[in-house]
Amino acid sequence: MPPLTLPPNPAPRRHRRFAMVRAALLALCALLAAPASHAAGDAPPAPAATARQQRIIVLPFEFFDTSIDQRPQLLKWQADWLRSMPGQFEQALRNAAPGVRMLDTPAVRRDERELAGDYAHPSSCGPCLLRLGRSAGADYVLSASVRKVSDLILYLQARLIDPRRGSVVGDYTLEVKADNQTMWRRAAQHLARQVARSLAAAG
Repeated sequence: MPPLTLPPNPAPRRHRRFAMVRAALLALCALLAAPASHAAGDAPPAPAATARQQRIIVLPFEFFDTSIDQRPQLLKWQADWLRSMPGQFEQALRNAAPGVRMLDTPAVRRDERELAGDYAHPSSCGPCLLRLGRSAGADYVLSASVRKVSDLILYLQARLIDPRRGSVVGDYTLEVKADNQTMWRRAAQHLARQVARSLAAAG
């Protein structure tokens, strides 16, 4: 008589259910891991919006001198240092706030000359600065002045104006440590860093 062979035991029902659930989970994981593809005609995702540059007019710096020391050679040096300060400020501001654009167009320079012809110190005419900024489409106007109150005490004062709103965004007073070219330049650079922080806060 041939030996009796038994058929293999069928898997328990709960094991079969477990295998089906496991297969479904593996299939779902594979689907989620696959890179997403765009259906025909779907537009690709839009690129992130680029922040608009902040446009600023930097007026020529002014000088107020009530000190006793009026030596001609020193006055000549101070005039040279003063003319250099806006450029030093602008370069430092570009480094501290790369999104800032200086407005230095022929129309802006013309308006600045006209303003300087009407006022010894243009920064004293607030409405004039607002008109200048609005006419040029500027977001901000910066006016600044070096004030020498004695032979040893100098300050750099500046104001950052929003011409659209007619408001002051920043008011700054910095001590100039000495009456020489290096200290004047450092004051302009330090002012630029403070203005950059104000621009970042204003958005």
